Amino acid sequence: MLASLVDISTLLVAIFTGGLLLAAVIAAAFTYVQLKSQARNAKLVRVFALSDRCADPTFMALMTRAQTMFSMFSTDPAAGKKYWTDMKDDPGNFQSNILAVLNFLEEIAGEYRSGLLDRPAANGNVALVAVGAWTQAKGFALWRREESRQDEAWDELEALAREWGKDPIPSWWRRPDTFFQSAHI
Repeated sequence: MLASLVDISTLLVAIFTGGLLLAAVIAAAFTYVQLKSQARNAKLVRVFALSDRCADPTFMALMTRAQTMFSMFSTDPAAGKKYWTDMKDDPGNFQSNILAVLNFLEEIAGEYRSGLLDRPAANGNVALVAVGAWTQAKGFALWRREESRQDEAWDELEALAREWGKDPIPSWWRRPDTFFQSAHI
């Protein structure tokens, strides 16, 4: 009789342990689903935060100034270099602002390429802004990279543009007067 009580108690402990294991597996699966959902939401939140910065009037004003510089550089590099040098002592911090724009676009590209952004949301939004700006800024950026001897400056941005292909940017995007007037942003 004592042996059968021991067998029953051992069986009950085994059933209880199996139940706990099953509950732990179910809880782990539920936690995994929740964490994946939170990670996706965090990626979306980051896209929206970057998008808000792109739509900020101050940034748009800086980007417009940067586009003027980039356009000048792509049509006449000598004039662009002279203008850049002439603006060295600009009280509006022209040079710093242009570099800040490129650095922000580099941040977007780095986060996109590292998988920190939700790609479907970023593709028609901040990634498009970054690639479009690189298309315009390439000549200037390569010149600044060489002049400053910073071989890695803006290489995430350049790599993102290369990943997207030769020229994925619509023609309206290249016009400075319509850069930020699209509903795509």
